[in-house]
Amino acid sequence: MKFKLVEKEIFSGEMPSRYGRENIPYEVHVNPSPEDLNKYIVFEIRGYVNENGDLYVLFEIDSGGVFIHRDLLNILKDIVTEPIVDSPSQVGPGVCVIQEGYKSNTFTQSESVTSIRKEGKEEEINKILELFKKAKQKNPRLNFEIRN
Repeated sequence: MKFKLVEKEIFSGEMPSRYGRENIPYEVHVNPSPEDLNKYIVFEIRGYVNENGDLYVLFEIDSGGVFIHRDLLNILKDIVTEPIVDSPSQVGPGVCVIQEGYKSNTFTQSESVTSIRKEGKEEEINKILELFKKAKQKNPRLNFEIRN
């Protein structure tokens, strides 16, 4: 997997698809604006909030919804220097998030993490809230909410 820095906060590359296409072009945007979120037609954009509150979102350039959080984590291992989670279901040092609906400015924890609320894991819920507070400070035009 190769990527290149396109702009200060945008990385691009290609990734093999598990659905038969050889390579799918992608971009990873750091702290995107709402306008950036509407750049490509993608439903429920996958993202990751790191321990500093930076939001990384994965855009598939022309495939419309093939990538999953595991793909984003694999890309981030080549881009960022800080530690990231090993699995989309983990919380801390960051958390995987998903855009809440098409062209929404709201992100929630990924479906893999949603069960922690039901299981009453207060420590992990508090960690998510802390990460979301930091993300909101860096992305004031976006919303970050805990999903039930």
